[in-house]
Amino acid sequence: MLFNQTEMETCILGGWDLGACSSLFLEGVLCAQFAHYLSLNKRDSIWMKLFVAGLVLLTTLKSLQSLAMMWIQNVTLFGDREAASNIWHNHWVWYTILMLEAITAFYVQMFFCRRLWTISRNAYLVIICITLSLFALVSGLAGTFYLFTNTLDLTTRWFRLTCGPSGTRINAPWPADQSQPF
Repeated sequence: MLFNQTEMETCILGGWDLGACSSLFLEGVLCAQFAHYLSLNKRDSIWMKLFVAGLVLLTTLKSLQSLAMMWIQNVTLFGDREAASNIWHNHWVWYTILMLEAITAFYVQMFFCRRLWTISRNAYLVIICITLSLFALVSGLAGTFYLFTNTLDLTTRWFRLTCGPSGTRINAPWPADQSQPF
């Protein structure tokens, strides 16, 4: 065995902290981009402004989720490495990762489909992209449902479906006794 249990727990917990801090840093970059958009694009339609406001809301929720996960891991479970390492079994916040990622990915992909339509005017191409995005969204929501109902075998299948069509990889925690679904 390469690592003993304590080193493995430290690597897992440290990796989660680095991921959450990176997410918060990138949220700062997004806030700067949103402010830049508001200052330059005053003539955009109300629908585009509402779309951007929705994206601000989704990315802010993702940052709050990262903060909540860090708080649970580093404050609530401070000193209990075993509980912190198996946090995905005990707290519902971890189960919402897949859902929030799927909704955000769908939201952004719909914007790209709109741009694709503007550029190409190819209905078949846009319909294929929308269909795959909808499939990824539905499978992400189904995977979240199965996470909450604790049916791990079905969750694994829905993780595979979610990550396949959208071309994204969901970095969700996975129990150590189960094989990674991707």
